[in-house]
Amino acid sequence: MSGFGIRALKKQVDNTETNTKRSFFKHVVYGENFEAVLTFLKLNKAYPNEVKFITPNPYFYTEVMQQIHCSLNPIRSEEVAKTIMGLNPALEIFKSNDDVYFYKDTKFHKFGGRAKSHDLKPTETFYTNAYYNFKPEALIPSEEELDALLKEHQLNKIIAEIIVTEPTDLVEKVNFKLATGEHEYIECEYLYFCESPKKFFNLVKDKSKLSDTLQEYIAPLDAYSGICVYFECDREVFEAASTMIIPQSMTHDWGSFMLEFEAYDPAAKSQKFKAFSFVSEDDVQEEDLAKKIRLMTKVIERVLPEFAKAQVKQTIKYNTEFLIEGVKDEYAAKIKDLPVKFISNAAPIEKENASEYQYFSRSLVAIDSLSI
Repeated sequence: MSGFGIRALKKQVDNTETNTKRSFFKHVVYGENFEAVLTFLKLNKAYPNEVKFITPNPYFYTEVMQQIHCSLNPIRSEEVAKTIMGLNPALEIFKSNDDVYFYKDTKFHKFGGRAKSHDLKPTETFYTNAYYNFKPEALIPSEEELDALLKEHQLNKIIAEIIVTEPTDLVEKVNFKLATGEHEYIECEYLYFCESPKKFFNLVKDKSKLSDTLQEYIAPLDAYSGICVYFECDREVFEAASTMIIPQSMTHDWGSFMLEFEAYDPAAKSQKFKAFSFVSEDDVQEEDLAKKIRLMTKVIERVLPEFAKAQVKQTIKYNTEFLIEGVKDEYAAKIKDLPVKFISNAAPIEKENASEYQYFSRSLVAIDSLSI
């Protein structure tokens, strides 16, 4: 019986190895966001049929537009505006106006005047600068063309772990094996990780195989969650295309709601704006997020009476990595030759005044810096 058991066990192991599926792609882009789409488009143009785009869920034009609608404008300095326009001259970037408002004592005030605003959290001060109009959808092809391309090259898989390896084949140089947990390994030479570097670190099976430099870059990173609502109103609710920062509560230190208004469109009889809030670790459950949105709507109605009268459509997006702080840009030169590339708002960049490049503007600079 014992001999039969050993043979059966050996056969079972052999069958498992036979059934394990392996595929190799020189370039793998991982991430469920607009940054990943742009990274894929750039690589696919340079290396046709050598790039695979991996996302946990289907991600196409519709999902890109949802991210665009539910993201506040990331360009709030002239230097950043000039840099981003230089990356793609077709982009039309111009300042909305010089006004950023706060609400106090039932009145609107401009930052920089005599009135003092409510206390802002350090993560909120970025929005006290006026935004520059920016249409990121100009960076992608038409809906039909983009969806066809993504459908051809996209693979929807949840990555269970990442195995760091030493290449043994001169043709297929495998630096990473992405395990899906389905007896499947997706192997690659270069991995473009378009989400939090800490998520990459947590997925790596044997962390001792990562260089000390890479671990030093990742260690101090700290992610902030946020929720953004895109409102489409059937009337004008605020007269200026501008930013407004309002306290979530007059009695509690809950932080602020950041609002960003587009100009009223008289032809469509419509005004669109976005409202955003950082979310604490205590408010990440579904019912807590629903409460936050109800509070947001109530506060905006109190500040903007016309909003309370409007017919409104909402698009909502919650993001666990809305902002990542602790990025040390001095590591950009130190890790740029590694086979893993980080494309996100946590990417280190080689720019003067690098701290001014936040959110999506930082991602765009990181994509541009990829060696093709």
